[in-house]
Parts: sequence; structure tokens; C-alpha cells
Amino acid sequence: MAKRDILLKVAHKIRRLRGLREMSQEKLAEKSDLHFTFIGKIERAEINATIVSLEKIARAFKIPISELLTFPEDRKIYDENIETLVSSLNKAVKELKNAYKLAHSFKPIKKR
Repeated sequence: MAKRDILLKVAHKIRRLRGLREMSQEKLAEKSDLHFTFIGKIERAEINATIVSLEKIARAFKIPISELLTFPEDRKIYDENIETLVSSLNKAVKELKNAYKLAHSFKPIKKR
């Protein structure tokens, strides 16, 4: 993921959360103890906010900082990877069961 991509994702998330709470940049800045122009720069992905700044913003929204860094499109990729892994594991279990049955179907040869 390019640096700019993550900045855009975080910017969009903050802008969306602010909109849902009907909060101006000035109000978010006040609640997070940051300057409103700094909030604007974050929302335009012009700067790379520090973790400390993101934590202040998260506290202002009363959410865990992880919520600012969680994106629906990433969840889809994660879910697809899990589905692929589960499918592969199911196939492997099936093959192991077949091998087990085959191995136990042989009868020992009696020596004369």
C-alpha cells in the first residue's frame, strides 16, 4: 500500500466520522486539542498525522484508535483470504481421510 493510500483512507474515515457526528473541523479540533487547520490538512491527506494526534482525534470521537485505522475494503480482503484458507484446509482434511481409509483397507500378507 502506498503512503498516500493510507493517508487518504484515514482522511476519509475522519471526515466521515465528523460528518456522522455533525461536527465541524473547529469543534473536532477543540475536542482533540489540535488546531483546526491541522484537522483540515489531515482530512485532505496533506500531512501524515502522528499516532499521538490520531489518538487525540479518536478520543474526541470517543472511539478506540483502531477504529480510525480499520477500513471496510481491508476487511473484504481479509475475509477472502480466510475463505481461501478454510477451503484449502477442508480439501486437505478430505485427502487425509481418503489416505487413512486407503491405508487401513490393506490387509497384512501372511508369511508361510
